[in-house]
Amino acid sequence: MLTDRFYEELPELLGFEDIFSAGNYMDAPADWMIVVTDVVNSTTAITEGKYKQVNIAGAVAIAVAGNIVGHLRFPFTFGGDGVTAVLPPETAERTLAALADLRHTIRESFSLELRVGALPVSQVTAASYPVRIAKLRVSDKYTQAVFDGAGIAHAEDLIKGGKVPALEDRPNGTRARASTEGFSCRWRKIPSDPGEVAALIVEARESSPERRAWAVREVFYAIRDSLGGEERYHPVAAGRQELISRLDEIDHEARIHARTTGGTRIVIQRMWVRVQLAAVRLAVRWNLPLRYHHKSLNHIPQDNVNHADFRKYDGRLKMVLACSETGRRALQYRLNELEARGAIAYGLHITDHSLITCVMHLQAPDEVHFIDGGDGGYALAAAQLKQKLSAGLPFSPDDSARRHSKRE
Repeated sequence: MLTDRFYEELPELLGFEDIFSAGNYMDAPADWMIVVTDVVNSTTAITEGKYKQVNIAGAVAIAVAGNIVGHLRFPFTFGGDGVTAVLPPETAERTLAALADLRHTIRESFSLELRVGALPVSQVTAASYPVRIAKLRVSDKYTQAVFDGAGIAHAEDLIKGGKVPALEDRPNGTRARASTEGFSCRWRKIPSDPGEVAALIVEARESSPERRAWAVREVFYAIRDSLGGEERYHPVAAGRQELISRLDEIDHEARIHARTTGGTRIVIQRMWVRVQLAAVRLAVRWNLPLRYHHKSLNHIPQDNVNHADFRKYDGRLKMVLACSETGRRALQYRLNELEARGAIAYGLHITDHSLITCVMHLQAPDEVHFIDGGDGGYALAAAQLKQKLSAGLPFSPDDSARRHSKRE
């Protein structure tokens, strides 16, 4: 459980636009820890066709942390190839011990290396990088943490850049068994009805909280003006949901829970996933009120929309958007204007589908469905943004590569 009531006692914001008001955020407790996971060399893995495995390795850490906390009502954010959570010291240490075990599972299951690191909030804020948190009510089963200031990005840069000792390099480190209960990966890629899916990451270049809020608000308005209302750019609502069925698809999840790629354990996990898939198909087709823990199986397609984590703010605005080519070009025109003025820098990756990876808590009525753009999504948008910031100059609009894969 959380050992501090700071996050629990934050007032809930009820609308996404409330995140643009700097006064809605509170400073994170100085003794809390920023815990970061990151798939090492994720860009290379994505170019090798392992973007689904990268996505899973990035998301499953939230299930592990949630099973330690006892629910999913704690501050975290998903970035495509990793997650960041802000936790009280005792909870953070227990989570880090479990993540050491998860690293082994990810390596054995997908031949990917998961980097794990942590920094105290006090160390980040002492370097003049604020860590300020608010809590947004997304749905009846999901409250999303939102972060203001550059503290989260700074901590991620230090840990991902190897400037902080990785978990395995820490002396006297402990390892506990990681519980991945509640994690699932049972949906095929979701094609975009309008034709494209854009994974967008925007960093405000303004210095004051008020000016940063203004810049991000301008981006949000540009999205609304270019693409329409939420119901039009929501990548799950504006696409076709289809359950997996092939063995290679089922193995993505089965390997995580079985902690191996062969033997009796993975055979049992494959069978269990197949049983649950059959139950969902039956419940959805005939609208049967079947339940699993806190979940009504016949409501799952709508739950995937209602509890979707397709837009967030962790000091950078991150959104996965269903759009037409015309709408996306109109949005890029507005983004380029803001970038040329020095108000923002942005990374954008374009494909024709999105991915959904799900975490529900079996002991609490909490769930979240992480959404990412296909073929690399957030990870490649972040790589483009990093290049821009390193070069000090924006790319031209045509530098945002278009990547399409065949629809299943």
